[in-house]
Amino acid sequence: MTVKEFNFTATIQAAPDPAVNNLTYLANGPLVVINAYTQWEAVGKPLITAWKSLFNGAFPPIDSARRPGWRRYNETANTPAAYTAAQAAKKLAVDWYEENLQYSTPESCSESLMLFDIGTGGFLSYRELNLNGFPNTSFLATTPKGAAISVANICPIYGCADYVVPIGEVPYFSNVTFITEMVPVTIDLVVKRGCDLCC
Repeated sequence: MTVKEFNFTATIQAAPDPAVNNLTYLANGPLVVINAYTQWEAVGKPLITAWKSLFNGAFPPIDSARRPGWRRYNETANTPAAYTAAQAAKKLAVDWYEENLQYSTPESCSESLMLFDIGTGGFLSYRELNLNGFPNTSFLATTPKGAAISVANICPIYGCADYVVPIGEVPYFSNVTFITEMVPVTIDLVVKRGCDLCC
């Protein structure tokens, strides 16, 4: 096994196909359409319709992260045709990724295994925004300096298998409970789609 550090963003941006090498487009174009359309069709629309019929036209008391998007959802923008086009754009990116970055060989389902710190760089991240201003705290799901996307967006774009594995825990002083608590330490493992760890 060979260990190699590489710049994920630079590797993708070096792809010759403009439909593949623009991470900002992939994350904010096709991926947004696929996620929004799927969430609306599978969950949002049926839930809101059923809730309104059961509770005098009321909007369901859903999480604030979904509420604005579902309240203003625009079915004329997120059409079945837009969804199909987004899937085709994503397929181009996935095909390139599986041929050039994480590919199969006769000896291995996934010729490479990527390891990441998907979390907060070893720092705490509180759910309460104002607590993340303390020393040794961080914000969750941030995009590293110089990267086009966060590590958490790699597999949603490329369809790879992504596992967060706990490797230990460390003590920290909690600004919520005001005592020493334990926080898990994890590492993120990424392999080619279909090469999920098994039995």
